[in-house]
Amino acid sequence: MNILDILEILRQSWRLILAITVLSAIASLVIALRQPPSYTANVRFLLTIADPYEVDIEDALAYDVATIIHGRLFTEDLSEALAAQGFQYSPSELRTALSATNTKRDVTLTATGTDAQATSAMISESIRLIERWGLYYWSKAAPISRRPGMTIVYIDMLEAATQHNTRSAIAREVGLRTFAALWLACVLAFAQRSIINNNVFRKN
Repeated sequence: MNILDILEILRQSWRLILAITVLSAIASLVIALRQPPSYTANVRFLLTIADPYEVDIEDALAYDVATIIHGRLFTEDLSEALAAQGFQYSPSELRTALSATNTKRDVTLTATGTDAQATSAMISESIRLIERWGLYYWSKAAPISRRPGMTIVYIDMLEAATQHNTRSAIAREVGLRTFAALWLACVLAFAQRSIINNNVFRKN
């Protein structure tokens, strides 16, 4: 098959290719526009312990942050703290919204949500709870200190939550989906032509 054969197949199938591409673009745009706003806020910090006798467990505690923020005690306290600010989230919703990663004591805490202020509040209140009650949330994994609070040393300060699905992001997503649909439509056109040619060959 040479370039002329390829162009001829595309010419004969242009209606199919155009229909699939346009319908995909419209569907992608409708789906993207119907999605609620999505915001992300994060903060990066180091965990340290006030009690000098427990300094050796700081790395272990940092590794546990991702598990602790999904625990019952922490999410219930966070739910109450957010409710006091007018943001209603159940503990199960907070488990979905919060995530954490770490490299030794270097922890990145991330929250996602549909409201910018509430998403930022998830992070700020989580930090406040860790600073005030830190080791209590680790009570089954670490000894309780005489001073349960933990010290947060900020690496990257909390900033206002940023929106993911902005107009430019939606345009980029729709463009990628449309390109994929165009590619698929071309593949279907060639497959259709191949089936027709095979049927003609068998009849002959």
